[in-house]
Amino acid sequence: MIIDLYTDYACPFCFIQRKTIQKLGVDALFEPQFMEIHPQVPMDGTALEDIASKAYVERIKAQLEESGCHYGIQLQLGSTVFNSRRAIVLRAFLCARYRPETVEAYDTLLYRAYNVEGKNIASPAFLQLILDSLGLPIPVEAALADPSAQLKADQVRARAITRRIQVTPSLVWKDTVYPGLHTEQALLRFLETHNIL
Repeated sequence: MIIDLYTDYACPFCFIQRKTIQKLGVDALFEPQFMEIHPQVPMDGTALEDIASKAYVERIKAQLEESGCHYGIQLQLGSTVFNSRRAIVLRAFLCARYRPETVEAYDTLLYRAYNVEGKNIASPAFLQLILDSLGLPIPVEAALADPSAQLKADQVRARAITRRIQVTPSLVWKDTVYPGLHTEQALLRFLETHNIL
């Protein structure tokens, strides 16, 4: 049975969870369900201080520094939060037309672009650079306008709302939602408790 994994490129803890899943070699157990964690954020972004308190930001930064060290990456919580809707729609477009390895490469670039490099993943120009780097001859504007890709992104979001998922990363196993679980210890405990490993 596949575990639904609600995730977002604009979530550093999702990036950490992805690294953990890869390290444990359990990728096949999870089906990524990409949803925006900040749908209210405009496409050109908003200041981090507009959506999070200073105390919360400081706490998250400390957690990210510790988690990043574990994987040898320097995660950053940028001063600007960007909307991930376009990146998610583009992923849905790629899923319908390309092999899983291509989508995996896209995911790798997008997680890193946002959480390590601080890139605006809502920018069509940036997304076009990503497609070009993958050797995909697709005009990004046409892909983003594709009705089936938009519908897929909307369906995932609607399903998340139905399941009352409010944060990423969240796992759904047998209709129960498990938020967080991005660390190796927490993920292993979840898998062992439910006899999934």
